Amino acid sequence: MNMKSLRQSNKGFTLVELVVTMVIISVLASITTFSLIAWQHDSLYNKAEQNAELIFMAVRNKIAIYKANNALFEIDGMQDYDPNLVPGADTGSNSDGMSSTGKYNYLFCSDSDYKNYKDNNLPASSCTAKMLFEYVSPYIYDKTILNAYISVEFDKNTGDVVGVYYSERTKVYNKPQDVGNNTNGGFDISRLKDDESMRYDLLVGEYRP
Repeated sequence: MNMKSLRQSNKGFTLVELVVTMVIISVLASITTFSLIAWQHDSLYNKAEQNAELIFMAVRNKIAIYKANNALFEIDGMQDYDPNLVPGADTGSNSDGMSSTGKYNYLFCSDSDYKNYKDNNLPASSCTAKMLFEYVSPYIYDKTILNAYISVEFDKNTGDVVGVYYSERTKVYNKPQDVGNNTNGGFDISRLKDDESMRYDLLVGEYRP
């Protein structure tokens, strides 16, 4: 190999080649980043869906035990479950410890309620949260999933659980007026039921068999 060929073979990248290489690397990095963000969002949404199903199954188990022991009774014309079998659950002004709207009854909690419940610090006004935890905690192995916004929907006529909404990120409410009264915002269930894309964007899991 002569000296001229050796000098040519040792020639480095030109500025244009370096710029093109950097642009290609940036594009690939951007694609990878967006893919990771989308994957993470999918993962969080699927987790919320799975947790909603877990809570649904836990509540249904509790209902099955009540029914097996003939613990159903009538309150104000609504079929409900005996709060005497849920120690300390009936602490609110409502006789059944549930929130009610339309054709549904609800048990719900916020993301800080379970910690307060464990510390015996849950205020009496959070009777629906206390009743919810009494219903589900015996059937939930990983109690950390209860540190979330949870709303459990019951059919007023049959008393059966019909749906669960779960989110670690977004407040969910069973009444539209609750959203307007909350300075941190939130979304009422009626807006989320038929809009999976909204639930996906807000990371709200739903389970309605």
